[in-house]
Amino acid sequence: PFLADLPFDRWGEVLQAAQNWGVLTLHNELTGFLHLQPVLPYFLKTRLAQEPAIVKEAIETAFRLYYSDLGLMMWIVMEAEQAQDRHLAMVHVQIEYENLSTAMQLSLAATESFFNDFNALYKYLLAMGDHQRCLTLCETVLASQANYIPAQFEGEIGTEFYLVYNRLAHTLYAIREYEKSRMVCEQSLQIISNLKAINTEMRAEYQAVTYHQLGLLAEVQREWEQAEAYTQQALTLFVEFNDRYHQAMSYRQLGVIAHRRRKWEQAEHFFLQSLKINIEFNNRYGQAHDYHDLGVVAKEQGKRRQAETYFRQSLALRIELHVDGIGHVLPAQSIERTAVAEPVGDRKSVVEGKSVDLGGR
Repeated sequence: PFLADLPFDRWGEVLQAAQNWGVLTLHNELTGFLHLQPVLPYFLKTRLAQEPAIVKEAIETAFRLYYSDLGLMMWIVMEAEQAQDRHLAMVHVQIEYENLSTAMQLSLAATESFFNDFNALYKYLLAMGDHQRCLTLCETVLASQANYIPAQFEGEIGTEFYLVYNRLAHTLYAIREYEKSRMVCEQSLQIISNLKAINTEMRAEYQAVTYHQLGLLAEVQREWEQAEAYTQQALTLFVEFNDRYHQAMSYRQLGVIAHRRRKWEQAEHFFLQSLKINIEFNNRYGQAHDYHDLGVVAKEQGKRRQAETYFRQSLALRIELHVDGIGHVLPAQSIERTAVAEPVGDRKSVVEGKSVDLGGR
């Protein structure tokens, strides 16, 4: 209400005047965007400091709510299948990085929802391969937990913090801090058990994703039986709630474990199960990884022609999708578009892989 009387209908005039003064210029990469000269933000902050506290609060609230919506749009587009869309989203986040970061800090200070800004920043840094800044970002958010009241952790805020822990576990995994990653996963399970604003199915999804990550950690440390047990726990939960899409991740991981143990027939069985589901959902990224994995297993068994066929199928999909590398796609961020998260994930497989976006939103 304190901003309702501002002449927003004259916004075009304001922008044109700022361009005439030279404090705004056309952006050299994105049509429709303007570049701010350093003097303009300084002027605006100085002017804002002169306003009554209630007006300053209203402006900051509008700012963080706007960037929450923008952040949501950005991280969703960063998961798009088309490379051009993903690239455009990356450019947008690069340009808006400071604003998204500021909006996130304002939300944390106000003890409000922060996830959309955080997730856009995290996905951008993850795509850049900047795990150290991913780690710093997660730690910055988690350091603000004490400012929220306990009751908030039973609802959406608790879900958002769980998703940050999820990504922190992935980041620690990526930098090979396996024991720390395991501890974070165990903290995640505790947070999930305290959530009251989610239904039984969503709780099971979050638990399954966390068990899957624990399976990855055990597998990379060659703890085969523990890895298989955790992954089977994840698969059981996905099957219980008929979550076919995420079953593919568990089948693939079971295939990875069997492959590492040189159980070729078992590995082939699990990879074929994963492929079947990915074809069912037209998950072409998943199919590319499955064909690659099947090719590796066939090659190990001396089935050269079959291996070549699988590798060619994988290569065709990689060319179509503009994917340079290949590895075992493993989960990470999960189930987010439904409740605050959506699984996505890729980790640099046992042999390599795509970043385990531990948990999506």
